[in-house]
Amino acid sequence: MESPERGPGEGGSVLSVRSLYLIAGAGGAAVLAMRLWLLPGLPLWLDETWTAVIAGQPSWAAFWREVRLDANAPFYYLVMALWPGEGNFALRLPSLIFMIAAPLLAFGWKLPGLSREARLAWAALLFFWSPGLLLSADARSYALLLLVGVAQTIAYSRLIDSPGPRRAALWCGLASLAVATHYFAAWLALAQGLLYLALHKGRAVRTWPALLVLTPLAAWGVHHLPRLLIYARPEIVWYERLSLDEALDVAAYAVGPGLLFALLLAAILAACRLLKAEPSGRGARWAAISSAAALALVVAMGMKQPFLVDRYLTPLVPGILLGIVLLARAPAGHAVVAAFYLAWINPAAVRGPLERRAVFGLEMPTRYLLAARPDSLVYSLGYGGARVMDPATMAKIGGYFFEQAGRRVDSKMIVTGPDALGELLAAARGPRPAIILLYRQDNAPDLGRLPSDWQCRNARGYRSGTLACAPRRLFSAPS
Repeated sequence: MESPERGPGEGGSVLSVRSLYLIAGAGGAAVLAMRLWLLPGLPLWLDETWTAVIAGQPSWAAFWREVRLDANAPFYYLVMALWPGEGNFALRLPSLIFMIAAPLLAFGWKLPGLSREARLAWAALLFFWSPGLLLSADARSYALLLLVGVAQTIAYSRLIDSPGPRRAALWCGLASLAVATHYFAAWLALAQGLLYLALHKGRAVRTWPALLVLTPLAAWGVHHLPRLLIYARPEIVWYERLSLDEALDVAAYAVGPGLLFALLLAAILAACRLLKAEPSGRGARWAAISSAAALALVVAMGMKQPFLVDRYLTPLVPGILLGIVLLARAPAGHAVVAAFYLAWINPAAVRGPLERRAVFGLEMPTRYLLAARPDSLVYSLGYGGARVMDPATMAKIGGYFFEQAGRRVDSKMIVTGPDALGELLAAARGPRPAIILLYRQDNAPDLGRLPSDWQCRNARGYRSGTLACAPRRLFSAPS
């Protein structure tokens, strides 16, 4: 049974409740301003270029071909294909909208056993969660994934609280939508499903017709699996197996901006044990437990095999933050935890990583090369696994920003070895050639080997860099 709504002050002291509302309201306005400040002027990084190219296909047949060739789930690309507008701001605007909608949904859709103040605290943590500032300025699937994850968490809580065919179908539908947004959401769905069966046994089994909702996702999975298996080959994956220190840092992402933050938060939550707890629903508790179980499973797997980066944990974040609200126990604890999350936000510290990440992309080197007006481009991602990528797709990726600037180039990606710079120079052809090399810092090119008649721009970001070059004569000669 759902607990009745309580008015301000009934679930805690008037001061603590008012403090919570003040922190959520004023902090929400400040964080929204920060998000808006982050968006303008940032070049697209490499992965965002895939979003732009796939969503901008001229026909649905071409769109679905590109989606199948990609390693990511299809739903976000479909949303972006239907989204109007052009340019970097328009491309990132849906992510900002999703990041605003997620806390609004957490507050507005009643979760069994959770007071209005607890829902407000959950919404505040979702909006103040520092990695979310990066996601709201990223034209990738993760902001949408967070929004769907909030809906899935609430639907699961309601299902655990009172099992039934309709609630099971809703949870299955939202879980399948999350997996269709990012395949790593399947780990959360698995943990939730197993706990649902363990908790409700026969009642859970009787809701089996809800599994029919998963049919479209299963059909797409069969269609996409052969392509995914190619990307999963050991010689193709671009991740590294996590060490213990790296695993702890990655796991901390689901809580906030780093391991130190997580440790300080744990101390705050330990102090909250002194507060008198307000009631919480069974479904909310098991939703948080399922997310924690999935987090432990996925991070442990990341230590055994290379397949995990921190942003892949985004579908687990709503349940983890819900668990933090439950551990905070009361409006006083909710206010303290929300204030802690808010105080940790540093907009300058967010803008810096976004700018460094943009270095690992094609927009900045293309801007530089536009002055040379090249008619051909050879580029490399500095990654051997790129050999499995479709040549036609990679030609579109390489030429995208030239086309946006009104100039067409003959673009080609090549897979390079240890002497990437030499191989690109050897492959450059035509009267007006240009090259771009994306590289990791541990494999930076030797610029001393550049021909004296070539001119370059070398930009360095976080553990990566981008080199853009063309013959010196092209920067002053007419096209």
